[in-house]
Amino acid sequence: MNIKLLTGNIDYSIAMFIDKDFEVLSQFPYSIISSIDSNRNPIDLITDKEIAKTISNFKDISKQLSILTKDLKKLLQEFDLFNGFDEIWFFSEIPKNPIPQAFWITGPREIQTDFPTGLLEWMEINHCGLGLGDGIGMNYVTIYSNISEYMNK
Repeated sequence: MNIKLLTGNIDYSIAMFIDKDFEVLSQFPYSIISSIDSNRNPIDLITDKEIAKTISNFKDISKQLSILTKDLKKLLQEFDLFNGFDEIWFFSEIPKNPIPQAFWITGPREIQTDFPTGLLEWMEINHCGLGLGDGIGMNYVTIYSNISEYMNK
């Protein structure tokens, strides 16, 4: 099977996507939040916001926050998160490895012309099907053509 990386930037945000397009995300049961408001160590924000009391199934993966995707709506509704320069990755299996620091996809990175070397291989190995990064529009990377088509509709 010839898998390729599909990328794009749309006039949207992660918060809007979680709120309005959750059915796309729900096909991936697991997610890693690798950036909140440009903080690349989002696990540090848990105790400050008492997220740990609300989201019981979180895990610290090298300072990144691994949670069940279904809990993203709860984070959005109950806490003041995802206001821009956030990054979330979505997985079909439990993620075992953190997102490498070089793989940031938030704005101002122009993901269609400047995607990180090795990203596709990392996504395949880790069963990652989608990454979202916002800040200047919302960048996305996926290995699924139906998701790319949905994003560009």
